[in-house]
Amino acid sequence: MRRFVAFALSTSLLVTPLLFSRDAAAFCRTTTESGTSQACAQTGKPVFWRNACVGYKLNESASAKVTLAETTTVTGNAFASWSALSCGSAGPSISAVNIGTTKSSTIGYDQASGATNENIIVYRDGDWPYADQSQVALTTLTYRKDTGELLDADMEVNATLKLVPADPIPSNGFDLLTVFTHEAGHFLGLAHTDVPKATMFASYDPGTVDQRTQKQDDVDGICAAYPSSGSRPTAAGSVAADKCDPRKTPSIDTGSSSSGCSAGGSGTAGSGVWGLALLGIACAAAIRRARKARAA
Repeated sequence: MRRFVAFALSTSLLVTPLLFSRDAAAFCRTTTESGTSQACAQTGKPVFWRNACVGYKLNESASAKVTLAETTTVTGNAFASWSALSCGSAGPSISAVNIGTTKSSTIGYDQASGATNENIIVYRDGDWPYADQSQVALTTLTYRKDTGELLDADMEVNATLKLVPADPIPSNGFDLLTVFTHEAGHFLGLAHTDVPKATMFASYDPGTVDQRTQKQDDVDGICAAYPSSGSRPTAAGSVAADKCDPRKTPSIDTGSSSSGCSAGGSGTAGSGVWGLALLGIACAAAIRRARKARAA
């Protein structure tokens, strides 16, 4: 019986320098063994999207602070900046496509009977429902434990903070384009780098825009995951990308049973689905938070 695992992974971009060391230099990819630690996982299978293009939806309510139109523009620019990078002969063989809006605010792979799973982007107005109130964003990935293939990615943005969707960015404001560009990297399977000022670096100074623009380290990471050839380097060898279909929903079950939980950084023995939450951006250094377990 084949079993699958999905993780809810937390990675944070911090306002003050992070107080941790990395086990590996330069870019880091999320793997099936990534945990809640900020350290780059040295074991496990790297996660990846099989589809050449992945669809996402914006929650139709947007935020009291940021309109749907503003969010559409900023998220579009953030994702486009990754697919526009050069991997030598061409760009990375991955793109993300806005396929509309949704009423859903549910995080994780939706396994309800008759449900169509969605990759969603949602603001949390009023209050941030997690223990670490300094977080600016959280990206949750669902993937197959046996292969690393991504099945779902969802972003939550803390709208209780000062989010700024356009220039100028005040000294106490969070540049929303920087936030979404960083989160888009997680959406595509990248973890935190130890290269300062790179988009995927886990530290951010309010009021700055340097990390809007990917650095060579970010380019190396996305090109390693999605070479321009269209291949997907996996733990089991290279596989070809599926034809672009942004509305295609990867199945969590290929005919064999699967079961699961969404737990922060750890799974249940024998479980089919795991969750790993990636802290996107936070306001304080050295804060570590295990994601609260939720039913998948």
